[in-house]
Amino acid sequence: VTIDNTPPQVTIPYPLEGQVFSGVSQRAITLQAEALDETGLDHVEWWVDGRKLGERKEKPYAWVWDAAPGKHTLQIRAVDLAGNETAAEEIIFEVQ
Repeated sequence: VTIDNTPPQVTIPYPLEGQVFSGVSQRAITLQAEALDETGLDHVEWWVDGRKLGERKEKPYAWVWDAAPGKHTLQIRAVDLAGNETAAEEIIFEVQ
């Protein structure tokens, strides 16, 4: 019997902290996550401004978001097969 007490690792490679998106063509933004766990991931979640956008169970861990103008906070959470959860450090970016 193996007990998994180790949470997954998760980072936000895109967008970057402080990044500014401008122009109409920039409204659809692909929010990317890098996540891994030794025993396997159950899912990855995308949260913008405290609201859950959605989740993915398989790679690639990316979510296309129809962005609203303004400053936004992005957090990505990863949950492994044992239920351990980790949240990446929040980033702030802006859509103009």
